[in-house]
Amino acid sequence: MLKRLYDRWCPVPGRGMRLFRDLRQGVRRYRTDWVSMLRRIAYLHAHGGFTAREALQEGLLDTRVPESALAGTVSKRTLVQLQRRINPVQFDCLTEDKGIFYTYCGAKGLPIPRLFGIAARPTGFTAEGRPLRDQADWQAFVAGLPAEFVVKPSQGVYGWGVEIFRREAGGFVGSASGRHSEESMGAAFFTDPRYATFVIQERLVAHPDLRDLSGTPYLQTLRMVTDVDDQGASRVVHASLRIIAGAAVVDNYANGSNGNLCCLVDLADGTLDLPLGVGPDGFGVVPVARHPKTGVAFRGFRLPDWKAACDLANRAALLFLPMRSLGWDIALTADGPRIVEANNRWDPVNPLVARAEHPALTADLVALLNRLRNPSRT
Repeated sequence: MLKRLYDRWCPVPGRGMRLFRDLRQGVRRYRTDWVSMLRRIAYLHAHGGFTAREALQEGLLDTRVPESALAGTVSKRTLVQLQRRINPVQFDCLTEDKGIFYTYCGAKGLPIPRLFGIAARPTGFTAEGRPLRDQADWQAFVAGLPAEFVVKPSQGVYGWGVEIFRREAGGFVGSASGRHSEESMGAAFFTDPRYATFVIQERLVAHPDLRDLSGTPYLQTLRMVTDVDDQGASRVVHASLRIIAGAAVVDNYANGSNGNLCCLVDLADGTLDLPLGVGPDGFGVVPVARHPKTGVAFRGFRLPDWKAACDLANRAALLFLPMRSLGWDIALTADGPRIVEANNRWDPVNPLVARAEHPALTADLVALLNRLRNPSRT
């Protein structure tokens, strides 16, 4: 097994040294021995398809976490292969292109942030379908925008290129790009050079309870994974809350690099478990009992409008068939839950699964993964 691991991971010069450094860091971090570390990575590779770097990043090389707790973990690459069995790729555009996604949700009556327009080259469009071609078009469009709005890539991921703009002193100020005149805003909508099209939409504000929890008005969304069974019934099988704990204006966890946290939610009542943050050396995870800014205790904190959020996710899931398992990003606001995004290749939550204090918190998600691994039952 170890030889097969090496042959797969180290076919090019330098990769073997990186593997050695990753395993050595795991040995030092978790104060274990090389034999135990090699056994752990061999198990994770065989049962979840993990590389050493992925397992180290997610804290799965911690030998204090029992092997039984790893049964529900899966690498991103392996999970994508499983998801393709139940989410036909022909429908990817419905979730992965936000311009199409918001238009479809609006047509189906699902609550979403209001869409103002789409920035693209050579021609953008307003939400009403008017083309945005020249400077005069863009200036008229900008003049009708509210005091605050959000811009994000239509096909972006992990919060890349998301920017909040607000009117100020006859122009606009972007949360990442700084000041812009009204005349230059047509170019400012293109917030990330990696993408070609961008949605311009309403800025949502977090529910007061979440603002009290984290001391920030920025959205802290729920990731809710739905599963539609063979009888056409949907249920939420996993929920986690992304918590802003640093200076970020977006809630994406980003492996903890931005100071944010991620926390399991009890499906029964919408209460939080202990969230996890990145380890002190940038690898692995550590539990966090209280919010570092507000001091509010996490465990037992009850999310507002929990039942309404679950009902919304299940209602939306049926409208997106034949995709059978989607990861919904749902914002809890003072006006009720709103759907921000949907993901047909939703990410695994391995650190949360491996460290769940009560198996019931992750039982439904583990059951879904086990079903996906067995095609005869999907």
